[in-house]
Amino acid sequence: MSQEDFNPTNNNTGTDTDTDTNTGIDNNTDTYTGANTSQNMISKPDANPILAVLLTLFVFELGHGIINGQMRKWGMTLLTRFIGGILCCLPGLFIAVLSCIDAYQTAERLKSGESIPENEYSHPLLYKIVRIIDKTATCSRAELKT
Repeated sequence: MSQEDFNPTNNNTGTDTDTDTNTGIDNNTDTYTGANTSQNMISKPDANPILAVLLTLFVFELGHGIINGQMRKWGMTLLTRFIGGILCCLPGLFIAVLSCIDAYQTAERLKSGESIPENEYSHPLLYKIVRIIDKTATCSRAELKT
């Protein structure tokens, strides 16, 4: 076995390296938003959009975690919904509806064979709300104005 096999920083997963050796460009940085995109990619062609909505609505946002495999997103939407519920019932309900729409759209994207980042949001408005507390959130459908 070579020394490289025992290197704990060796992330040889069969994919391209994070930095282009010719240009020095970090391939994990989104050129549009400047955000770091080195999140785990999720691919679940067996995702069920209806089940994702039901679990998101009735079982503590679990449609994001169990059906769509997005555990960080599950925690952030649950926290955001909880904060909205404490502030007043209406913001909590609004966030719950947005979260259900997002869970459905994300499950549809996964079912169609698309691979998405672990913390990717499908609904731009929910993304903008959650982005207040989670700076690592991403949304390919949102337009950020900096």
